[in-house]
Amino acid sequence: MPLQTAGFTCLCRACAAKGIAHGIGVDHLAHLFLPKITRGFINVPFLRRLVWNRVGPPGSADFVTARTIVIDQAFMEAVDDRLPQIALLGAGYDTRAFRFKTGATKIYELDLAKTQLRKRRLMEHAGIEVPENLKFTSIDFTRDPLKEKLEEIGFDCDRPALFIWEGVTPYLPPEAIESSLKSIASCAAPGSRLVFDYMHTDVLEGRARGFGAREMMKRLSHSDSPVTFHFSLEPEAAEPFIERHGFRVLKHFGEAELNEVLRLASVTMGDRVSVWMNILLAEVPETKTTD
Repeated sequence: MPLQTAGFTCLCRACAAKGIAHGIGVDHLAHLFLPKITRGFINVPFLRRLVWNRVGPPGSADFVTARTIVIDQAFMEAVDDRLPQIALLGAGYDTRAFRFKTGATKIYELDLAKTQLRKRRLMEHAGIEVPENLKFTSIDFTRDPLKEKLEEIGFDCDRPALFIWEGVTPYLPPEAIESSLKSIASCAAPGSRLVFDYMHTDVLEGRARGFGAREMMKRLSHSDSPVTFHFSLEPEAAEPFIERHGFRVLKHFGEAELNEVLRLASVTMGDRVSVWMNILLAEVPETKTTD
């Protein structure tokens, strides 16, 4: 994933870590990837609130926080259910392999080489050792075969796994999404799970009206925007889309569900997500079918 989007996620997580009541969703390592001056800002409550409110369109930081909680829960459920492996696709500055006890579960992180190099350098500088069960490999989802990349570092396609695809799909062209999903499906043994987020098509097309959407569309319309989005789904089309690839939807997190996630976590930084992204959690049934 692009460095600037990974940095945005880290900033949101570092701010949220100061205002969540329990361990799920608290990324106490996110600050390690931020500039020193930014770390100072977020340690001051009123400056942290200012950063939170200005870091993106209304509700975007809240969405990142809710997403972190949802995927933390999926990660820990996979570990508790003794899934033998977890693959983080476009891992960015994900720290779940460092934050949680993962037992015998093997963790595989895939991302751009530049992002991984910086992450590992900063973790080493902070004196944080890489767990023995964590393996890395670089990938460009627009060019590299995902299945081969996974198998290169020991991933076993005959055993169930959790695939985490967080904050990645909007930045990939549709053909890369299709090829990646086909690879995931070919590597996903029965009992495997997939969690990913996606952008709403009405935002990408400039016709959304929900909370935070207008501001997001305004940013997208600027020619000097640092990011470009390519892939989106209409929420009503998302479940048939993923089912076509052999998955069965377990949970579809929209605005109401994500706001409830924030409420239950007693998040003090914010309490309302933007309505331009959803999250899907799906599984491979015992008898899987793909088109």
